[in-house]
Amino acid sequence: MPHATSLEENSFMIGRTDSLERRCDIPGCQIFVFEQGCCIVSSKGLRIAVKPGDMAIIFPETSFVPVRVSRNFSCTYLWVDDRIMEKAYNRLTNLAFWDFLYQYPIFSLSERQRQMLSLWLELTRMFASEKSDLYRDSILGNQMMTLFMSIDSELMNTDIGGFKPDKTRTFSILGRFMSILTSDVSHHHDVGHYADRLCITPDYLNKITHRYYKSSPKEMIDSYLVDEIKSYLSLKNYTIKEIATRLGFTDASYMCRFFRRHTGRSPLDYRMHPDGGK
Repeated sequence: MPHATSLEENSFMIGRTDSLERRCDIPGCQIFVFEQGCCIVSSKGLRIAVKPGDMAIIFPETSFVPVRVSRNFSCTYLWVDDRIMEKAYNRLTNLAFWDFLYQYPIFSLSERQRQMLSLWLELTRMFASEKSDLYRDSILGNQMMTLFMSIDSELMNTDIGGFKPDKTRTFSILGRFMSILTSDVSHHHDVGHYADRLCITPDYLNKITHRYYKSSPKEMIDSYLVDEIKSYLSLKNYTIKEIATRLGFTDASYMCRFFRRHTGRSPLDYRMHPDGGK
């Protein structure tokens, strides 16, 4: 599908294309950034005119059917598999956000947003081209998480496509929990701390996280910590002891036991073989 300057691997693909064909038979996320010409797509029975500067984010279940493209059409195409997308899926737990992306896959971007997206694409292409980098897929995962967090932030501050953030008490608590978790996890690993910050009981926090995410608050805290450890391990200038100190563990051996319990691997093994087996 992409051609000329495309980069293609088993887990991602990036390049330019003059086609709007989308693959419905592959998992993961597909992104189109429209650059030249125009096209018509059908989404949930509606015909939508897409113009240069627009962007589409497509998942396997998304309603997105190309109807017609102009002769001079071209766009940048990016596909990443679910393994690379996993960090974004795990970190962005606002259900209203993911529902919105399925309902409204096409965005009209402002000039500022287009510039930001252009810089993001340039960095993503650069990281993707580093075939010898052991941490390339992890870095690409961080790139995808950054993109989706930025989109979520933009949606919260504007009314793009009619997006209305959920204002119910439960979603407000869950959103605040994830925000506090991001800022406090390097010093606090206990559920009680987050419940106190939210002015609710640990039992109530446990009930709502189980209801919406099928996980306990402790499981979510531990999962976040594991991701943070992995991120630090990808930066070789940090020793295991320094990582443990930065993430609030009492000592390095305790962090190593924690990491092995959740991943089945030692931190050193993960550092040497981030995408390998045990």
